[in-house]
Amino acid sequence: MEPVTSTSAMQRISQSVLVLILVAGSMNLLADALAERRALVGLNLFRTFVAADRDLQRHRNQYGYLPVVVLYARSPDVAERFQEQLLQSFSSVKEIPTDIQSLSLEDLLTLSQPPGAVFVAEKLTAGDRQRLVLASIQRQFLVFSPFEGDVEAGVLGGLAVEARVTPVVNMNTLTASRIPLKQFYLSVSRRYAE
Repeated sequence: MEPVTSTSAMQRISQSVLVLILVAGSMNLLADALAERRALVGLNLFRTFVAADRDLQRHRNQYGYLPVVVLYARSPDVAERFQEQLLQSFSSVKEIPTDIQSLSLEDLLTLSQPPGAVFVAEKLTAGDRQRLVLASIQRQFLVFSPFEGDVEAGVLGGLAVEARVTPVVNMNTLTASRIPLKQFYLSVSRRYAE
């Protein structure tokens, strides 16, 4: 039997740390991949969510377009990828042409005219999410986040992934914002209320 030396003990510790780092890194990659998948599924549901607003006309800009924002927290590249997908598949809603742009939260909050709808492309911090929710209530615009827990934290719309993908609506935010969503959309959605 070989005696345990401080060098062999250090090697085992180093190997253990390396394994932990690799496992943690792969878990982060898996979490990122799942979040990206939720966001892609959310893009499809987002179009239906926007179409459920019975009064989109109120958000038309001076050129007759419906402003739509793809919101990012840290990476404009992520939002621009989703923006490209929306540009290809969401050129209009209810015969209203869309004007789709990617913006940071800071840029969104300083717009003189609020958008008609916002798609959250990256997970926001709790503070940023709260600022977005308050702005959406005060300025009456739709916000959709595909990220788990955001609707429960106040975002108006999102999705639940269970046996099938289901829209979710925060009823408290809906009431506070006074946005008129179609009854049919509400009837097929899971409703969240505190």
